[in-house]
Amino acid sequence: MNYINFKELYACFVAWTTFLYMGLSTGFSTEYIYQHDSGATKLTNNEASWIGGSGLMLTFVGCFINGYIMDKFGRKSLFYTAYGIHVIGWMIIAKTAHVIFGRILISLAIGLGYGSVIYIAEILQPDYRGAFISLTSVFEIFGSLLIYFVEYYISAETVSLALSIFSLLLFISIFFVPETPYYYMLKKKKSKAIQSLTWLRDGNEMTIDFEIQEMEKNLDDINNVAPTFVETIFNVRWWKTFSLFSVYVILTEITGFDMIIPYSVQFFNKFNRTHIDDRIISMIFITLAFIGTIVTVLVIENFNRVPLVKYTNLANVVFLLISAFSETYFHSMGSSILSLLSFCIYGTTVSITAYTVPWAIISESLPTESRATIFAALATEFSFIYFIIVKIFPAILISVPVNYIIYSFAFFSFLNYVFVHCFMKETRGIMLPGNRST
Repeated sequence: MNYINFKELYACFVAWTTFLYMGLSTGFSTEYIYQHDSGATKLTNNEASWIGGSGLMLTFVGCFINGYIMDKFGRKSLFYTAYGIHVIGWMIIAKTAHVIFGRILISLAIGLGYGSVIYIAEILQPDYRGAFISLTSVFEIFGSLLIYFVEYYISAETVSLALSIFSLLLFISIFFVPETPYYYMLKKKKSKAIQSLTWLRDGNEMTIDFEIQEMEKNLDDINNVAPTFVETIFNVRWWKTFSLFSVYVILTEITGFDMIIPYSVQFFNKFNRTHIDDRIISMIFITLAFIGTIVTVLVIENFNRVPLVKYTNLANVVFLLISAFSETYFHSMGSSILSLLSFCIYGTTVSITAYTVPWAIISESLPTESRATIFAALATEFSFIYFIIVKIFPAILISVPVNYIIYSFAFFSFLNYVFVHCFMKETRGIMLPGNRST
């Protein structure tokens, strides 16, 4: 096994930051709503839901087209498009009154950014792939954590201006990273694939020769033209793969974490009977989730993916039931502390269930010649459902008792456990699959 060098880290960092922006955008809404719902001006429930939901409105569109862009123009082209849109979107929020329009643009960039998982998977060796793909979740949750802390002290408009400038710097940085060798092999450009690997592996000829040979084997006959975006979408052969992971994506999404992050302050206000600020509890929750992702990255190469997801789902159920029972049968300050504590610990385990491991399993399972297209379709489904959930969650918070909401999270976590146990296959340590169905 060869050690990761600085060039590989740099290329991964460019990809990781697309997920950092996902976290920044998702966490942005809860503090923005808090800052603009104080004093004389109060936001209506509809206004708050649009501020939260608009940050995801076009994410599914970005996910849908990123497969075509990756196949047509290369994996790297996504970064140019996404960061360019980020520059404009955050500047609109910072300098105009059109906050929702700016967030809609950002949601498109976020959808495009999902394709960065493919970029990471295709530039790394199998021994590092799981951990480095999992770091996308670390960056995403760190983005939410960072925005919680920064907006606690600084206005949302100032933060938006800083993010626009940072996006511009990232846009410039893309010029210095290569296209993936897998993409060049798909396009029958072996010499460019070798050049890309030479840059990434820092000239290690033995590693380069081995990986080129493995790519040729996994792609079967590299002289055949890879299927186009349209051919893949209408090829029945791949619908089994898409259907399996489609159910997995939905079950992962409704375990609760994605619903809470955009409205965490408002959510904890529903059952916080302590004297601790709801914003502080939100920071504790997201900090524990961040710790969960860090731990996962450190251990993921030593443990199989499927057991990690299964047993953290069971842990979700336990902590959620403790939280819900405390809220259902007791109403003292002590029970509120127990309920809040259990729910915050759930943040640690659900970060593994819903963020860290699932996308590693998916990206490692998809066949190379159709990976970008199928991944884009799954990300499109994920982001569309995410938008619907985030848009309606404020209404759910108002109309449904919080203990029933927590019970539902426990129920879906258990369903996720059952599904993973019955249908998901282990992907740890394998070369990226070639032309086969799952």
